[in-house]
Amino acid sequence: MSHRRARAQEPLRVANQHFAWRDAVSLGALLLETFEPRRVLELFRSFSYAQLRELEKGWRIEVAELIEKTERPAELRRLAKENPGQHAAELVLLFAIMGQVRTCRILEMRDRYRTAMRDGADSLLECADWYEMSCHIADQFESYEFPFEVFAACDARIDWGTAKDLDEG
Repeated sequence: MSHRRARAQEPLRVANQHFAWRDAVSLGALLLETFEPRRVLELFRSFSYAQLRELEKGWRIEVAELIEKTERPAELRRLAKENPGQHAAELVLLFAIMGQVRTCRILEMRDRYRTAMRDGADSLLECADWYEMSCHIADQFESYEFPFEVFAACDARIDWGTAKDLDEG
């Protein structure tokens, strides 16, 4: 088996060493402290892929600002106050968690395909690695998945009911 085929069969893992993963877990803990997680899951499930995509586009700046802030509870209170009835705080926090999980996976891909980013790399090897990496990145953005693994890492004992089974089945 070629090294490329063997590497392609390795599952992408969310590595605990990345800051993005630790921050996703921290954001997950904040969600657990601030909101009812099953209600957030129901809110998430109430939107189609296209709606989630549009919501994320609309809240992109707020999500990025939440990720970079240290006073996150205050930021969530501000969002809720400025956007009553829109579930802004819940959605922005959930998109921030999902964004950090996505960032971690992209960092994993960066590490896996580092030959593509090296100066002076063999042009055919570089092209092959860029192609593989672009396929993995495309996979990350073709759906929205609720970040159950983040809440598991928070040691949250949440009875998700059949909702989790629907995502994993």
